[in-house]
Amino acid sequence: MKVKAIDIFSLFRPLNCFMAGIGAVFALFLGDVENIELYFLVFSCVFLTCAGGMVINDYFDREIDKVNRKKRGYVIEAIGEKKTIALAFSLFFTGCLLAGFLGVLPFLLALLNSILLYVYSPKLKKIVFFKNLVIAYLTASVFLFGAIVSHSPLAGLVLFILAFLSNVGREIVKDIVDVKGDKKAGIVTLPMLIGKFESSVIAAMFFICAILLSPLPYILGIFSSTYLFALLPCIAVFFCASFFAPINPAKSSRLAKIAMNLGLVAFFFGKLF
Repeated sequence: MKVKAIDIFSLFRPLNCFMAGIGAVFALFLGDVENIELYFLVFSCVFLTCAGGMVINDYFDREIDKVNRKKRGYVIEAIGEKKTIALAFSLFFTGCLLAGFLGVLPFLLALLNSILLYVYSPKLKKIVFFKNLVIAYLTASVFLFGAIVSHSPLAGLVLFILAFLSNVGREIVKDIVDVKGDKKAGIVTLPMLIGKFESSVIAAMFFICAILLSPLPYILGIFSSTYLFALLPCIAVFFCASFFAPINPAKSSRLAKIAMNLGLVAFFFGKLF
């Protein structure tokens, strides 16, 4: 199979990496950053680190992908295992290098995330529930990265906490949906260990924790009451996600994703007004 540059670039999952970069940039916006170069540097760090994670994940899943995602699996085979690892490490290295220009904390965070992304597929993916925490952290950490670089990090830090709680709940719900596939892959998840209903209750608890903490930006004086009004649709959808977790996990997962996006909209309006 002849590999084109576009095939290699597709391994990065550019849309996912782009959205991760936008998340970090959004945290900068919340933190009153006006330096355009800083926006570009933060976006690049997150994009490259995320891309490295995608490539290394494909490397470890290359045999499964030959069956489930044939093109992706054969791209890895055509590139070669050593070159695939080298590509992932070059992306991690460049992301960490750029983070170093932002300071010690951004560098350490980029390094930590790179390590977690590398060890997730071969090691952490097999640890019940901990894998959910790791994925939720990695997803939410884009806001943490932007927050620690910004001038006023509090709003970004609160967003990181809310995103982490929401994503833990959603990852558990996704595991309930994926029980059959995970069994075939030999992966033990929380629903297999304690049951689907019990897992759905835990997921709902994480959603509710996010709901209870969501007024924090107003309580801490970060945003005005406009934020609370903008937050109402997010809270309503999260309650629905909690309700459907034991009944219809797939629907709960979709609703949770919608609620998280509505939460970002609430933060945006809170910042502007």
